[in-house]
Amino acid sequence: PLVVFAHPGPNMAHAETYLGWGGVGARYPVATLAQMGYAVLMPNIRGSAGYGGKFRTDIYQDWGGIDLEDLFTGVRTVAARYDYDLNNVHMIGWSYGGYLSAMALTQASDRFNVTPASFCIGGGLVDLISHTGTADIAKILRNTFGGYYWEHSNTTASKTLFEKYENSSAMFSINGAKAPTLFHHGAHDPRMPILQAFQLHYALRAKDIETRMLVYPNSGHIPGDAEQLLSVWDSTIEWIVAHTRH
Repeated sequence: PLVVFAHPGPNMAHAETYLGWGGVGARYPVATLAQMGYAVLMPNIRGSAGYGGKFRTDIYQDWGGIDLEDLFTGVRTVAARYDYDLNNVHMIGWSYGGYLSAMALTQASDRFNVTPASFCIGGGLVDLISHTGTADIAKILRNTFGGYYWEHSNTTASKTLFEKYENSSAMFSINGAKAPTLFHHGAHDPRMPILQAFQLHYALRAKDIETRMLVYPNSGHIPGDAEQLLSVWDSTIEWIVAHTRH
């Protein structure tokens, strides 16, 4: 089985470094999963830091587009090279990685003909429209998409900004969701307010898709103490193991 870990950001990157407390890898127990026999793919897709300005800005007005294509190109490449089962892929991600995981949950089957076996979404973003004005970084969407969703596009593209926000939001492709999904979210997350997770969790329940949501009291965007982090790690391992196809 293959676990795909989408990094936060979007302008961050995976690196060869200690995967314990404090780094990008601290959100999930990727080293433990590897020790358990899971292959772990940690791709630096377009939008990641460290590969030049153009690489980092290629996702301008295209969140969940070219970056998600890069991610599934990596999945297919690894699966083909090492003979991994594309029906036994698990995806995990926190913050922007959680955003990409939500996009993959609702679009991977139709866009890439891959239906991962399970998802773990931490501190994620699922609806760019409701995120606007409710978070401490709401202006990042205006800067990324060239305006707020109610404004007219100032580009030559035919799509309006409202359509771009919709197309880059997992909630607007919810009917493509199929896989069991575990949510982790801080109760007081200012970056990705918890209503983001509530929306997708509610929709999955309404569609009778297996889902579970763990809310961490007094926690912001990242688990606030060691016990919370351990809860994230343990529940992630349990979820992936329970949904690994044998």
